[in-house]
Amino acid sequence: MDPLFCELYIDTGEEIEELEKAVERASEHAFADMSVEIVVYRNDDFDASARERYPYSSIEASQYFAEVAPQTDLSEQPKQYQLGVARLIEALREPGRFVSASCDFEDLIAAETGWNWTRDQPEPPGRVVKA
Repeated sequence: MDPLFCELYIDTGEEIEELEKAVERASEHAFADMSVEIVVYRNDDFDASARERYPYSSIEASQYFAEVAPQTDLSEQPKQYQLGVARLIEALREPGRFVSASCDFEDLIAAETGWNWTRDQPEPPGRVVKA
């Protein structure tokens, strides 16, 4: 697998068209000087009841996932691309979406954005589970 490929699990109640527009807007700023493809899909593993369970499962609670991959050779500047993914995640989280990354650079994502799902820290900041 490409070490720069990344899947983003996106927990939101939005329609897919709204999310695709948000991803497009955010990616323009996150990847200003890079050619990157981002495709949003419905998540077949989505289970709406997972949003109310503890611990949080980003895969089951996310209605969508996005595949992010460079369209040109960025092997000379991988850090710039990885930071772009982090900026994309931050922008997508701003309106209250929970976004987690599955990639080879998850530690960088957690360090740059303040959180990424792990077994030790599954709960996204600000998540409230109704009893």
